[in-house]
Amino acid sequence: MSTYVMSDLHGCFDAFMQMLKKVDFKEKDTLILAGDYMDRGAQNYEMLEWLVSRPKNVIMLLGNHDEEFIEYIQIIELMAQKLDFKGDYDSYEDFCDLYDAIELELPKYNKEAAYAFDFYETIINIISEKEGGITLNKAIRWRQMLDRLPYFHKMESNGKEVIVVHAGYAEDVKQLVGYKRFKYEYLEDFYLHARDESIEFGGKENAIIIAGHTPTIVEGFSFNSGRIFHYHDDKKNCDFYDIDCGAVYRDYDKTAHLACIRIDDMKEFYV
Repeated sequence: MSTYVMSDLHGCFDAFMQMLKKVDFKEKDTLILAGDYMDRGAQNYEMLEWLVSRPKNVIMLLGNHDEEFIEYIQIIELMAQKLDFKGDYDSYEDFCDLYDAIELELPKYNKEAAYAFDFYETIINIISEKEGGITLNKAIRWRQMLDRLPYFHKMESNGKEVIVVHAGYAEDVKQLVGYKRFKYEYLEDFYLHARDESIEFGGKENAIIIAGHTPTIVEGFSFNSGRIFHYHDDKKNCDFYDIDCGAVYRDYDKTAHLACIRIDDMKEFYV
């Protein structure tokens, strides 16, 4: 019985399936997914549909891309009301017509929202690539699934607290005082968006923090040539792991991987 953690799947469904096979993921095991399930990748539909019907031993957490995707679907639902949508909520064709109408009408209501709407073109790509694959009811079901996700998951392994989160963990916003580049008023923002500050200001004494969000193929605080980055804070006796190894960029960067870490013994896996 083992516990595995992955993050930043970004529509890399085939790689995700390969990883589950590689670690021989079974019903008795637990899988924690630390957010960012869609955008940028080519298999967002497959990823979202698997997650909707995921096994009970899979724990999902919220990522920043998931939060944005929730907002896109909320805009679709709101605009359906404003445009007095009379179509079939289970019709692919009617959803396509609604999407086209929203692109045309949304700038009249809110230019800022119109600019950000479907920013990574995930929804329009699903429409284009999966004929019959998306309906308004299906989009709402995806939104409802993501809406229920927690920000972090805590557990204990080998006598030490382990905290899995998308980007960074802190116990209180007071812990972040002194960070000048961005003022965190809410811990939720830190959970979803923290980068180097996750190490400098975040963390918890005598704990292990496992996160993603910042690809380890990018020059910066967690650069590790597409391998899991590990840092030990002597002062807090806190270990930080960045497991986003840039899976969605594998077609462009040979060092990029989908990574997985087994909490029981901190063994690393890559595909």
